[in-house]
Amino acid sequence: MLLTLEMTDALRPSELFALRWRSFDGNRLTIRETVYRGKIRPFGKTEKSLGDVLLPKGMVDDLWLWKQECHDSSPDAFIFPNTDGGFMDTGNYRNRILNPLAEKLDYRD
Repeated sequence: MLLTLEMTDALRPSELFALRWRSFDGNRLTIRETVYRGKIRPFGKTEKSLGDVLLPKGMVDDLWLWKQECHDSSPDAFIFPNTDGGFMDTGNYRNRILNPLAEKLDYRD
């Protein structure tokens, strides 16, 4: 689901990892904050980083299912938490998820 949101809705990992359940209203995500260098910040990389992102029905359905399955779906809980329930680190995500995926797909710059 993370990769799908990243690719189909052009969301940066710093935006995705700061999303909390209060950001999901049923058909859109509202980006209110971002993650940067281990901190939550109330601004984004660009002026248009914060705001609403309308979601296709399939993604809405997937997020509702994820909300029912996840450990903590309270409003302040992160949608994509780390193992401790906090926000994920973008560098860690790149090193542990994206780089191995690129190697597996034999992707080269």
